[in-house]
Amino acid sequence: VHRSVYGTNLTFTALKDGEVIPVSPFVWATLVALLLASLVTAFVAHRAFARRTLSSASALLLAVCALVFLWRGALHANAVGFDTYTARPTVRANLHAKSEAVEFVRAAVKKEPARGFGLHGNFFPGWTAVYGLETIHGPDALVNPFMREMVTAFIANPAIERWWDWRIYVDIPNVSVARPLFDALNVRYYLDLASDQGALGKPLRLLKTADLDIYESPTAWPRAFFTDRLDTYDRPEEFVEKIRRGDGRPFAASQRPDLTRTPALLSIPRGLTDRTVTPATDYKLTENTTAFTVRASSGGVVVLNEVFWPGDFRAEVNGQKVPVLRLNHAFKGVALAGPGDYRITFRYVPKNWPRNLTLSLVGAVLLAASLWLALRRPRSTP
Repeated sequence: VHRSVYGTNLTFTALKDGEVIPVSPFVWATLVALLLASLVTAFVAHRAFARRTLSSASALLLAVCALVFLWRGALHANAVGFDTYTARPTVRANLHAKSEAVEFVRAAVKKEPARGFGLHGNFFPGWTAVYGLETIHGPDALVNPFMREMVTAFIANPAIERWWDWRIYVDIPNVSVARPLFDALNVRYYLDLASDQGALGKPLRLLKTADLDIYESPTAWPRAFFTDRLDTYDRPEEFVEKIRRGDGRPFAASQRPDLTRTPALLSIPRGLTDRTVTPATDYKLTENTTAFTVRASSGGVVVLNEVFWPGDFRAEVNGQKVPVLRLNHAFKGVALAGPGDYRITFRYVPKNWPRNLTLSLVGAVLLAASLWLALRRPRSTP
């Protein structure tokens, strides 16, 4: 009745102060039966080993003892009884059933990639991957060390909470406060069960009422975009504050240490006033690539709202390899030298993949050679 849950700082208890739960007769009877079954099992096993034979009666006794040991841990029909002490299988939810809301969002993100966020435990992170949909927390690939720094800066705002260390929680009254930050994370769709349409309809736009109600943030940043200006910041909190106090339009920013190490960014004009922002089009997403087209009006940068991992991605602009840059703290991008139409591809190739593949091949060859040496016929002697 006392146990720690979700870490050592939270303890769950089923008892009120001063309350005592008496031990029921069923528990005492079960304890006696387990002790007797243990003694009988030990006695019968000892005799069987001593005589080197197992009689039919002894086998039957061992089977009865095994039943005593295991019966309570099994699933039971309702006719068995002992409702309080045994597990009864219930009718399971059909996890493969079609969801009208999920199908709606899946169709929408095929046209343009976007992320979703579930309210009140709906559209739960992790399970969303079953439908091929993305959210912004849980085990999703969006979470990297830089993203965790951003979340830490986010939760300085009381409108956003971090649950269980990996889950972001926002209540209905705080959606309007969290929305600018979620917009920057490409969160376009919000899903809730039997939602308060009056409250959610103020900061968001109701798209569809189905098994889940679907809302849209029309100001969500695109998955990828071009801009001809670049802002700078020192700390993650400063970058988050730029989002919070900005005009709602996408922008590109570089942390100052990265800026000094990247010559391609030094020639891009600073500041966000009168910046041009052009969303990407013609997306193509595969298991390890993201490709899209942008039209640049001048030199600038392209930001892809997918996380940056040092050395694990390769980028191509019109078929030419270019450096992958860290922009907007957690995300990646490339620099463009001038105006034009560009086809940009980001490819996930882990930096240690060639080495690991080589080691695997060497190991396979050594294993095959070892088996051949072990299984070959010995030479016959004359």
